[in-house]
Amino acid sequence: MNLTEKLSVFLATGFGLGYIVPIGQGTLGALAALAVVPFFLSRPAWEQALFIIIGAALGVYVSSKAEKAFGMKDDHRIIIDEIVSIFITFFLFPIGTGWAILALGLFLNRFFDILKPLGIYRLQSLPAGWGIMADDILGGIYSNAALRALLMAAGAFFL
Repeated sequence: MNLTEKLSVFLATGFGLGYIVPIGQGTLGALAALAVVPFFLSRPAWEQALFIIIGAALGVYVSSKAEKAFGMKDDHRIIIDEIVSIFITFFLFPIGTGWAILALGLFLNRFFDILKPLGIYRLQSLPAGWGIMADDILGGIYSNAALRALLMAAGAFFL
């Protein structure tokens, strides 16, 4: 592999996190990203949006390269999609969102990523990095909406 491919694999695997466990790599990546969410929430809306857009675009590029390097469609070691998805799950949530809400958001995110309901599954058929990223982007959007709906139903109308 040349340097660009090595860097792409490193980023696509979440700085190597995708290599740590034999199963559950996506959950590990999501947990790692969750640790950064409080900082993410402290940023203005435009910075959060820009971070997600850049993360998604970078994800398409590096996961395409990593998929080619691994020789396998959507290899489980590629976890940049789960990492970006966590930030979408919490996009525009208030600063100081508590750990119980973060845990619920993580659960919803993993639910939509693993089960892939409501048309998410079909997005995996897109080519290379587009298919890797698109299903998790939509899953992040669904988990954001579901988390807001659950919190509103519970009386947390501040969201």
